[in-house]
This record gives sequence, structure tokens and C-alpha cells, in this order.
Amino acid sequence: TARVELTHFNGKATRAQGVRVAKTGRFRLRVSAGAVRLRARTNAGRALSRGLAAPCDGAALGNGGTVDFAFTGRSKLFGTVTRQGEPVRGEVRVTGADSSARSSAGVPRLRASVATSASGQYAIRGLTDGAYMLEVVGTGYRQRVAVAGDTRIDVQLGDDERPVDYTGTITAQGSGAPLPGVYVSLKRDTGTAPPSLATARYTDARGAFRAPLAPGRYLLFAHKTGFVPVWRHQEISRTNANVAIELATAPGPLVRLTDAQTGQPLPVVALGIHGAPGGVPLRLSQAGTAPLWPGLVGRDLLFRYDNYQEVRVPAWNGDALDLKMVAAAPTEGDDAP
Repeated sequence: TARVELTHFNGKATRAQGVRVAKTGRFRLRVSAGAVRLRARTNAGRALSRGLAAPCDGAALGNGGTVDFAFTGRSKLFGTVTRQGEPVRGEVRVTGADSSARSSAGVPRLRASVATSASGQYAIRGLTDGAYMLEVVGTGYRQRVAVAGDTRIDVQLGDDERPVDYTGTITAQGSGAPLPGVYVSLKRDTGTAPPSLATARYTDARGAFRAPLAPGRYLLFAHKTGFVPVWRHQEISRTNANVAIELATAPGPLVRLTDAQTGQPLPVVALGIHGAPGGVPLRLSQAGTAPLWPGLVGRDLLFRYDNYQEVRVPAWNGDALDLKMVAAAPTEGDDAP
């Protein structure tokens, strides 16, 4: 048996609902406009999450309203999380360990996550044998692990991995008005590997966000449709745990992205720049449009969407774009969600 849980992020508050999956493996949920997260759980403790955007109030989600979850494997990863011998309560998650296990935005795909018990124990079931990244959310702990059958990995956290309560406010440049619903991601930047996603948040009605993070250097990214996104390197410590950001209105032309076969607008795509790592989640309107900003003129733009072929716009000249994305042919044996 399984259950699918839905959380809405509407910029003012979060609202969650859930439904049990039928014996046929199907489920049905209605969603409101904005960003949502779907999480599927089985009675064996296995879990998968999908984050996406609902195109309009009361409408079906995405192309045909279908979101699939695929659970595979039989192996178990388990152990305890402690700090100085004391159990740690928190979230343990497993993501893909290589570039083939990343989403179109360059973010490692979440395989499963689970909360530790009062005694610091965790158990993630249903993994396929292979390599994964094991993370303790909010601590900065990240380790490559090899799963072969039931595998025990105990995690001992140091004091330098004790989380800092990192806070921030985001306002509109000029008016100073708080901006709700701003997507804020923080990636851990060690300088020796591509930055790894530590956490992602949406600002509340006051334009504020809060996240527990291990001290260290991060790449902060803030974006809201209609505004110029902001990137900045942020050194987070116990004496530097707050940030104030202003977003300027984006004056640039629009890009429109639709399915080449159906003509339906896409809800969200990843915008990348050729030669730069990762991508920017570009949230589109109900009509499939979003503004671009002047700083992109002259750059080679890449538009990516899961299960679609990449679209490249070389040396963008600043004009409006109307792009049609072609669905990629399914890869044999590819059961990743």
C-alpha cells in the first residue's frame, strides 16, 4: 500500500493534503496555482518526492495531469546518526551519485528520504544496488556510499556540522515591498566539486525565509517570475546568519515554451547558459511565458525540461522567443522518477 501527499507553497502559507493509492497504483489529487511538492510513501518506509508547478487554479497538472513515481530495488541502507555520542534527530536523504542521476536543472535526483528516530536511527528500503550520495539535511554532511544488499552506514557529526539558523528577507528594489513566493536555493560550495543543493525554500507573505545550514560557503540563488534573479556567494557562520536581498523588475522580452506536438504550455523549465554549470528554474505563466533579462543578451541559452530534448539559442539577440520543445524518445530501462 502507498500514500501520496501534496504540499502547496502559495507564498503565504503551506497547505498539505493526501490520498491513499488504489490497488491499481493510481491516485488523483486537485491542486491550486503555484509551486507544489508531491511525495509518495509506501508502508515499507520507502519515499520519493517530486517538486513542480501547477499552471492555474483548479487545472490539471502538467501535460495531461500525470505524475509517475517508480519504486525499484530491494536493498536497505540503514544506520545511526550521532554527534559526540548523542543521537541526532533530522532528515537523512539519498540522491544520485553521478551526472546521469541529475534532473534537467542539474540537481541530483532524490531517491529517498527518511526522518531519524529518537535514538538517531534511520532505514531507507527499496534501493537498487549501486552508488549514492548520503546526506544529513541541514548539517552539510555528504558522503558517497556504495549499497550492496543491506548496507549499514553510521554517521558521526562534528561540532562544525551543527546547523546555523540562517534567515533572510527579499524585497522589491525601489519600493521595498516584501516579495512572497520567491524561490531561494542554497548550494554548498566546497571549491573541490560542483556545488550540491543544501536546501530550497519559498519566501512567506513577509518576504522572509529560514533554513538550518551547516557553517560554510554557499551559492545563493533567488528568483521570482517578473524579476531579475540574483546569485551571490555567501559565507554562513554563527556571526553571519542573515541576508537582505532586493530584486529588480525584469524589463526584458518574453520567452514562450510549449510542447511541439500538443501546443500545451510547459509549467517550468531550466534555463542554462552554455559553459556554466547547473541551471535556473524558470517558472512560466499559464500561457507558458516568462520574462528574460538584459544580462543574457549575447549568451548561448539552453532550455531544458525533463523528458524533452534540449533547446539551444546561440548568441541570443534580445528579441522575444517562441520555442517549441520536442519530447525525447524514452530510454529503455530508464525507470527513474
